[in-house]
Amino acid sequence: MPSDPYAALGSARTRRIPVLAGNTFEEGKLFGSAIGAHRPSDRERFTLQYRFDPDRPGRLRVRDLVADPFLPLDAPGGWEEASEALTASVFHGIVERSMDTLVDAGNRNAYYYEFGWNEQPRPFDRVYGAVHALDLPFVFGNFRRNVFSYAFSRANRTGRLELSRLMMRSVRAFVHTGDPRHRGLDDRWDLWPRSMVFDAGRHRAWTCAGRFGGTYGAAASSDRRVACSP
Repeated sequence: MPSDPYAALGSARTRRIPVLAGNTFEEGKLFGSAIGAHRPSDRERFTLQYRFDPDRPGRLRVRDLVADPFLPLDAPGGWEEASEALTASVFHGIVERSMDTLVDAGNRNAYYYEFGWNEQPRPFDRVYGAVHALDLPFVFGNFRRNVFSYAFSRANRTGRLELSRLMMRSVRAFVHTGDPRHRGLDDRWDLWPRSMVFDAGRHRAWTCAGRFGGTYGAAASSDRRVACSP
């Protein structure tokens, strides 16, 4: 980097630049190998994801993907707790500091979203959920064979495609106008520190307004999904 990133964000040059930032609810679940939580090597894990057939999941189990010290998933110190700590420590601090720096510098076009889709087949719905970068196939409408295609089944197709259309409309609006809002959203999307939550079930998608570090930003992902359900 040619300069300190926060100094760059806080400079006068950023005041007129519209910003759209976002996170998935469970970013940290992709990075379990950093704490020894994933049982396969990264090479084995990503190869498995690429080859996995979401319409014929077979007998793959949570235990095949998560190491014993992090089981049961919801036990104290288990995978849920450990991955939430990864999400908070690696991602949330960067988001808050970056967005706050922009706004403190006078930026009045800073928008933020949260992505909560978690309709993939077992065991990925528990091991990964709304994992890091899972929002990108939705933003680009790319549900072909890739490292995330383990998640894209015929059963979740209707809600998944509707959610993708909502997100693509927001990105398209932002690119053309600097504002990601459009009539298809269920709630008003206010500027940072407010956020817009994007989520879907198997048969429909929805959006709802939140606040980073508040109702959705600080709660467990399961609680946020309940709070944001239609």
